[in-house]
Amino acid sequence: MKRSGYHAWIKAEASERERTDARLRGKIRAVHLAVAGIEPSISRAGNPYDNARMESFNPTYKRECVGLAEEGGGYATRAEATYDFFDYVGKYYNRTRRHSALGYQTPVDFENQLN
Repeated sequence: MKRSGYHAWIKAEASERERTDARLRGKIRAVHLAVAGIEPSISRAGNPYDNARMESFNPTYKRECVGLAEEGGGYATRAEATYDFFDYVGKYYNRTRRHSALGYQTPVDFENQLN
């Protein structure tokens, strides 16, 4: 059912308030980050490469780590999942897993080759 008159005006006013509130929240967030000395990682509009590395990592992590945990019954606590994540990244992903971007070498082998 299409709204007209007063209801359409109220909805349009709410939408404009939401956009204004979102812009204000963004400016406040930017000030807080600047005061803390943090530079936000935000690319230009339409730049598809800003999150490309994480978007590439997430499916790999889910397949190689979370999937195995779910087969075993899942994580009992959030702390267990957090520990598993850092264990996976620190001990396996960054040290022994072969990366296609490094010519299918482990990061350790790639760094040793540079030195």
